[in-house]
Amino acid sequence: SELSCREFCERVWRSVNRSDGDGLRGLLDPSNVSIRDLVQEDSFLHNCAQHQDKNWTDFLREYLMVRKYKHKGNTARALECSQAAIKAFVTAYVESDEGGWLVPSLQFLTVWVRKIEKPGGDNSASLKELVATLRDMFKMLNREKSKRIGMLWITCELLRAYF
Repeated sequence: SELSCREFCERVWRSVNRSDGDGLRGLLDPSNVSIRDLVQEDSFLHNCAQHQDKNWTDFLREYLMVRKYKHKGNTARALECSQAAIKAFVTAYVESDEGGWLVPSLQFLTVWVRKIEKPGGDNSASLKELVATLRDMFKMLNREKSKRIGMLWITCELLRAYF
């Protein structure tokens, strides 16, 4: 389906407020939902992403920027924004009361980000950046005993990146 940026953000917030992990994961997959006004100015996208929780606002802003830059073919910038999106998502996950419903979305995001490739095929620098981000997220999740499932997934992603 195709949604406006505002409609997309409203559906994301609805999924977050309802703890609807499947709904959120489905919305985040670009093959399921296209966003018709991604080419708008960054300030427009940032205004769409407003939420009462700063971590979710940060995540959705960065996620929209990843989608925008991928759409424009600027994968280098998309990769930069993807690191910030993962950090914001994991922060929101850590601060959530019952975060198990977020794990499928975390899984989707890390796999999706790993598949973003720089032009020319030299992805070693972006892979190093992803590994650094994932290591930071591992440290954050390791302190949260109730978030072991997320930490296990991050560990799997680190192993994929290393080998």
